[in-house]
Amino acid sequence: VIPNATVKKLRDSGLTVYKFEAAKSIADVREKTTLFGKLTGNCAGATAANAWMMENVDAAESATSDVDEPTVLYPLGGGYFAGSDTFVSNVISTAGGQNTLAEDITGFKTVSSEVVVQKNPDMIVFTGSSSYLAGQSPYKSLDAVKNDRTVTVNTDWMNQPAPRSVVFAVRNLTSGFHPDAAESAQFPTRAEAMQTPTSTATPTETATAT
Repeated sequence: VIPNATVKKLRDSGLTVYKFEAAKSIADVREKTTLFGKLTGNCAGATAANAWMMENVDAAESATSDVDEPTVLYPLGGGYFAGSDTFVSNVISTAGGQNTLAEDITGFKTVSSEVVVQKNPDMIVFTGSSSYLAGQSPYKSLDAVKNDRTVTVNTDWMNQPAPRSVVFAVRNLTSGFHPDAAESAQFPTRAEAMQTPTSTATPTETATAT
């Protein structure tokens, strides 16, 4: 997170700077993409990106609407995990999973190994930078690791909220949580999504100052 003091220095040096708050959901990503389009004069591009993202979201939710949701754990390393009110948790639920720590923590916080073992989630989501955890305690003792019920997703897709991240995170998680349902999911390409008529935000609208 860029501190406000840094933003002030940039503005004082004559640069035009707009600071975005961290996105905590797919809805936040959609709103920020629209705003980014307005700020840069590329409303059509923002609309196309949002259409591609939301059609993939709809496809995942439709494909997993009638399946049992596995409990899912997302470790970041260092004892930190993703809880409720996070982009990670929202993506997991969109793909048909249930963040097992959503009722225990909000945001990103530390959780003891004892709690992790007690939760014993059905699935664990790793990234390229956290996959080493599978060979360490307490993860190696969990049923998800023993039974190879893990999903590895690109780190950027989980940690950098943006339309592209949403699309590929949701697709990969859906395939990992519900492989049979994912096979029938109609995930559109960006070109296919752009063929669907959508309303374009007008660049003349005034962005709310924050």
